[in-house]
Amino acid sequence: MRKINWQVLAAVLVFLFVGMDAWAVRDNIRREYTEKQTFEADVEFVVAPSLTLGVKSDTISEMTSGSGVTVDGVKLKDGDVYTDVIYEETAATGVTVDGVKLKDSAVYTDTITEKTAATGVTADGVLLKDGSVVCADGGTVEADAVNEATAATGVTVDGVLIKDGGVVLADGAVIEADTVNEATAATGVTVDGVLVKDGGAVFADGAVIEVDTVNEATDATGVTADGVLLKDGGIVCADAATLEVDTVNEATAATGVTIDGVLVKDGGVVLADAATLEVDTINEATAANGVSIDGVTLKDGVVTGSVTGAVTGAASTNTTQGNGLIVYLGNGLLQIGTLTISATPEQFKTTTTAYYRASGIQFNKTATDSLTFSAADTINVGTAAGDYYGIWLVQIDAAGTVSTKSPAADQVYTSSALAIAALPAVDAGNVALGYIVVQAKTDLSWTANTDDMTAASDCAAVTFVDATVLALPASI
Repeated sequence: MRKINWQVLAAVLVFLFVGMDAWAVRDNIRREYTEKQTFEADVEFVVAPSLTLGVKSDTISEMTSGSGVTVDGVKLKDGDVYTDVIYEETAATGVTVDGVKLKDSAVYTDTITEKTAATGVTADGVLLKDGSVVCADGGTVEADAVNEATAATGVTVDGVLIKDGGVVLADGAVIEADTVNEATAATGVTVDGVLVKDGGAVFADGAVIEVDTVNEATDATGVTADGVLLKDGGIVCADAATLEVDTVNEATAATGVTIDGVLVKDGGVVLADAATLEVDTINEATAANGVSIDGVTLKDGVVTGSVTGAVTGAASTNTTQGNGLIVYLGNGLLQIGTLTISATPEQFKTTTTAYYRASGIQFNKTATDSLTFSAADTINVGTAAGDYYGIWLVQIDAAGTVSTKSPAADQVYTSSALAIAALPAVDAGNVALGYIVVQAKTDLSWTANTDDMTAASDCAAVTFVDATVLALPASI
């Protein structure tokens, strides 16, 4: 049997197919002998070293079922590509896989969608799911800016709303921070209306500080509040300052409170030896008991006690002094209320606190406006020709009720002096605060509570006079 030169035959066949423009090479030229031997030839080498061939095929199928097709070390199997590394073909362009660009260890894409429904996408332990970000325990978020997703809603971080440069905490939330610095230089930090600035706190008018303890910042200097030094359990007020407080309790049981040498203890006052008590009024602490001073009881205008000593002077002088003392301790005005016209000119008022004694007990009446006459008394109701005057007593009782009293329902006194001479006496249980003299306009009448007390208006003139206050006899 003649031996065939297969290399020559292969070259001839390639030449013929190429010349006919219809050659398609799949992987190699294979010839099987009857003994099932396989022959493979390198077509490119056989034809010519410089000839470049291409492979055209609609489908390349695996030869062995389940093993896929391997091209230069890259395995293609069941629609998947298996390789450890994919390199960019053109330098610095990266590799694009289905629209996703992979370049220099980075991924470039507009959208990453979860592969399995409702599981989200996890990137290096951070879960991105349904528009939210879930970090692993102990994870940290580092960002230069976090902007709100929905306009005007702000950003909420663990229940804390950060919006428009402000922070809104949930009810009952607590801020824990070592330092809070001002955002704008020299403006300080405002917390719920309290300005904290340059180491100090400025409260709004009427604000209240509620705190268990305020400690001194500098040792041994104490804490100063509006000029009052609180230090080592004591209070030091500025010179001429006033301390206003409802109650001062003793710090140590049964020791009382000492104020400038005066011991205030168990409802009593103990003065130092040779000290002087200066006071305008001493009222009884228990109703109907009066006030006892070194065994002498002063009660309801009466002094009870024994008097020891020599009486000097004439009997008439002593009698005068005694009577004067009786008058002083009786009912009467102790301090005037200052009668004058009210802003409503038909009415009158007092402008100072009146102190008076009625039924042997001292009272006071604070300044009172819009006082009226007790009756619609008149002056010259018949409108006789001429000038006429009227007078009204102003009195007050123990209940603080102010009333007026006139000598007649219609008054026709032809002078102020005659009107004053007719001033009526106070009613029982009352004390005189003073009186009012009104001069009606010539030939006209004047009616209380209806006509005003403005001079040259409804009347010609008006005079307000305060009553005389009680006084000790001159020689006592």
